Amino acid sequence: MRAMLFLVGFLSLPVWSITTQFTAEELALLTKRYQQYSPNISSSEVKQKLLEEQFLLAQANQYQPQLVVRLSDVGFSTDYHAKRYLIDLLINEITISEPTLSAKVIKTYNSLWLKNMLGTYPNTGELQTATRDKLKALNIKLGSFNFNFDEFYHSLSMQSRFKLHQGDHNYLLAEMKNWLRYQYLLTQKTALAKQGYQLDHLTDIATATIVSPSMRSYFGISDMMHSQSALLQELEQTLSESQLNQFYITHKEQFRYSSEVFATGAIFVDKQSADDFYQLVQKIGFANALKKMNYQDIFAQYHNRLTRNHSRTNWLIQSAFNLAANSLSTVIRSPDGQWVLIETGEKKQDYYSFDSETVRYLAKKSLAKQQALARYQQAKQQWLKAL
Repeated sequence: MRAMLFLVGFLSLPVWSITTQFTAEELALLTKRYQQYSPNISSSEVKQKLLEEQFLLAQANQYQPQLVVRLSDVGFSTDYHAKRYLIDLLINEITISEPTLSAKVIKTYNSLWLKNMLGTYPNTGELQTATRDKLKALNIKLGSFNFNFDEFYHSLSMQSRFKLHQGDHNYLLAEMKNWLRYQYLLTQKTALAKQGYQLDHLTDIATATIVSPSMRSYFGISDMMHSQSALLQELEQTLSESQLNQFYITHKEQFRYSSEVFATGAIFVDKQSADDFYQLVQKIGFANALKKMNYQDIFAQYHNRLTRNHSRTNWLIQSAFNLAANSLSTVIRSPDGQWVLIETGEKKQDYYSFDSETVRYLAKKSLAKQQALARYQQAKQQWLKAL
């Protein structure tokens, strides 16, 4: 019931540390960015998109706070992604010094040092306490900045951390330079403000952009690979037989399927024979070609009227159903290394029954998503009105 309780609660939310007012310069900058992918998007549409993402960030802070820290256990931290987003966003707006590493840093923090410091990558992904304590105490001097190795290490993805354990010196240096780029960006906070860019605003925008897809999935209004919304699952359980039946009646055309197909076919031991027969069929027709070559019609035992019951265990019949009505296949390779040619005639259409698993599954998924979207839009609009 946790997700269902959420639906009640998120209509009156506390104000989180988010950005709901954007300067004209910030809006222009983000509009330019979005127009790289959607040339016709307007600044007004961008503003609405930014506000919606801030709404999602507020929901993440309250209901999925782990996402504000990290989207997944094996990925980079959300903060890591946000910093990269900001550098990419502002690279052409202000001078960000190109990082340089001293010869001492390059020489000292080499492959051997990495292996000795980190040891073998742990099976659990978690460092031993003694190793973790060493990293926490390790502040590497990069110019005028102190680079804390523990914070850096734990901002990385599992794959990146594994590289460090393997002694990937070049990866470490590249990430040190990325870290320095962001530090240089922080030194330009005042200069950015003079141009109309509040770094705190842009950080909120970056963070919201990163967590929004996961939050949309959490609310059940969009799909993400390897992710299933608990909200949708609970909404599915609340649907009545009457609602499912009405959905079936309203959307019955979605549940049409080919129940029978008229088909003829021939099977060959080698591809050349199949190709020759294909050429002959195009000249004199399938039936005449079978008769002339004295080949057996492989579907004659079914009186050439194939049903879905037949297709469940017979790949030849499945192939016939996969073809369009009144069509001739190309030469098909069979699972046992033979070659097949199939011609279809008419197809009979039928409807899945209301009690079928197909209907009930699709009806539940569709209705639950409709309800989730309606509730989401209601909550978002109330949140926007309260700004």
